[in-house]
Amino acid sequence: MLILDLAYLLVFILLSPLWLLMLVLKPAFRAGLRERFIPADVADPAGSTVWLHGSSAGEIDLLRPLVGRIAERFPDSRIVISAFAISGYTFARKAFPDHRVIYFPADLAFIIRRFFRVLNPVLIIVVESEFWPNFFAVAERSKIPLCVLNGKMSAKSFLSHRRTGLIPWALRKASLFAVQTENHAARFRGLGISTASIHVTGNMKYDLADDTDGSEERRKLRSQYGLGDDMAVWIGGSIHRGEDEALAWAQSRLVRDGYLLQLIVVPRYPAEAPAMVDVFERLGLKAVCKTELSGNGGTVFSDPRSVLVVDTIGDLKRYYAMSDIAYAAAASISGAVTRAAIILWNRQFWVLLRCSGPIISVSRKRSGHGWRVMPGCWCTTGKRLSARSAGSSTIRAAPRRLAPKHGRSSLIIVALQT
Repeated sequence: MLILDLAYLLVFILLSPLWLLMLVLKPAFRAGLRERFIPADVADPAGSTVWLHGSSAGEIDLLRPLVGRIAERFPDSRIVISAFAISGYTFARKAFPDHRVIYFPADLAFIIRRFFRVLNPVLIIVVESEFWPNFFAVAERSKIPLCVLNGKMSAKSFLSHRRTGLIPWALRKASLFAVQTENHAARFRGLGISTASIHVTGNMKYDLADDTDGSEERRKLRSQYGLGDDMAVWIGGSIHRGEDEALAWAQSRLVRDGYLLQLIVVPRYPAEAPAMVDVFERLGLKAVCKTELSGNGGTVFSDPRSVLVVDTIGDLKRYYAMSDIAYAAAASISGAVTRAAIILWNRQFWVLLRCSGPIISVSRKRSGHGWRVMPGCWCTTGKRLSARSAGSSTIRAAPRRLAPKHGRSSLIIVALQT
């Protein structure tokens, strides 16, 4: 661990000019800086803590069912939720007002030991792929069981970790792995993790399913924004920079051709919302951020050129409920071929399934002439997606043909190919 600490410090020294520049230019970069090095509370040896950690808002959201069950089963233990990203920290403060929320500490052994002395964790749960070497090693040395929950590892990460050896060394310090699929389990085993400690438990996202009908949420939001149930609404959910350009180009084409449908965009990182507004306005659309609205937003969608940019955290599923068509950002468009899937939004939760039906594919032509919309069909069994051109008439028919009937589920359109 000492060698790893020295390596961290050496990298920090070499990159210090860049760090200082980021601290000056990006206020969000300074968020929680002190809290990552100095725990706020005084040590309480009499109390025990269950520590749960995720990175971003999506991972923190997965903890909601688990936190409730831990609170019921261990009423005498404190629950601490840590997040690495500012989006995760903000969402956790909103989702868990009755529990302590902290920024994840810097991965230096002496700092982690200080946090352990203050929080006195008796169990640590890490979500998905937050593999911090010193954190895992100090937990093992302190005899604190550490579990990886909803674990995953891509093929690319597996190859990288196998070459370097650092992450496999850290993972062998964990007590238990509950992973999403057998493919992920095989990759963990390939890094030398004991088979006995790996269990395939499925994806925790399905535990967030809600039995309530989302039609009431749809009605409320549409009423708030002055939209009738017959107005087609499509949404770009959790999008990155670059994808905003694709959606802006598609919406401007549809508006130019006279089709009535409204666009909502939810950035993956709310701090990127102003830049996305600029992209939409450059293409002749009128974009407005949700945080800048006055009143209830009833005049946002005054014409099809209006675009709502939702720059708040934790609202994505609500806006999916009011939408008819959705582009769900599943991968970067900059890759040669992106992975994709079709998801059905049943106004309760996302359900991956086998389905036949039209899709809209957004891609960048290699010649560099901008974005284009391509119609297509899902012609596989549900694991891989291929788009097939179906002519311009399908593009024009898409907004009406894809809009669901009242009370039925809505089609969600996902990542595409370049």
